[in-house]
Amino acid sequence: FSFMMKDAEKKNMVVTPPILAEDLKRNFPEVENAIRLGGLGDEIVRAGNQSFKEKDNITYADADFFKVFNFPLIYGNASTVLSEQNKVVISKRLAKKYFGNENPVGKVISFPNDNNMLFTVGGVSENFPANSSLQYDMVIPIHADPDYKERLKNGINSFSHPLILKLKAGTDVAKFNAKLNVFAKTYFKSLVESMQKNNANKVEDMQLYLRPFADAHYNQSGPWGHYTGLQPTSQLICLTFVILFTTCLNSILLMLTSTMSRSQDVGVRKTIGAGRLQIILQYYTETQLLAFISVLVGLLIASLCLPFFSSITGSQLQLAYFSFGQIALLLF
Repeated sequence: FSFMMKDAEKKNMVVTPPILAEDLKRNFPEVENAIRLGGLGDEIVRAGNQSFKEKDNITYADADFFKVFNFPLIYGNASTVLSEQNKVVISKRLAKKYFGNENPVGKVISFPNDNNMLFTVGGVSENFPANSSLQYDMVIPIHADPDYKERLKNGINSFSHPLILKLKAGTDVAKFNAKLNVFAKTYFKSLVESMQKNNANKVEDMQLYLRPFADAHYNQSGPWGHYTGLQPTSQLICLTFVILFTTCLNSILLMLTSTMSRSQDVGVRKTIGAGRLQIILQYYTETQLLAFISVLVGLLIASLCLPFFSSITGSQLQLAYFSFGQIALLLF
């Protein structure tokens, strides 16, 4: 869910007033759930006698976070793991970092720089995938945020949280978006009037704009998390096709240069009694065997060079992102 001006791509804001989530759930039956996120930025975390500096990997979130998103939990129930204000969920990476091989559930961590807030580990999640839009190692109930109540009091004047809506199955998104815009004109009327009064430039009406979560993965707007830039991806795809075309062209040229020797070979085979179909099948089998071996060697080289290629492109590419069936189909 995005809050945007009319020229959305130029003035894109993916933060909303915290109160908006509850108001949308109350006014629109189409909204099955609403998840607000509130990143903490850099934070010092104390576990036992050790202190650790975490950077942009901790967030406040609504209690249904692990119900809406399918990040697997090693310990804890998705429905209740964030239901208590003093309970947190940490990733397997942080569990190993803070507590070694011990079971972290029930262990206490604190934030010394934030009034020494204390939390009990209530669950452990698998590490979030490297290609996920959300990259968090610790999820804290949003009600534990010391500023949460104050931001609620500020109503529509406090823009602080990205908001993700889960709509009920069968919802007509276009019609729902139209209803949202009608709602927004009334909901944000006082804010727009205040902005028009206090700013020299005319402020246009604000809109509530729905963006599919998959599309948001390619959006760079802050404070959104990890995203995939489409331009580098398109460049890599073009480069792949150029390499493939060059390889095919080289293969054809090599085949043409060997035509003379192959014609002599065919003549000899016919002389000793080989039929036309037999010769065709032989050359077809040889070609397919060569291609099969080349594909296997290419796959081996790709898997070995993938870490180096990822470091060059600044992305975390893994063959694990594809199923065996997808890889087999592409190789075929």
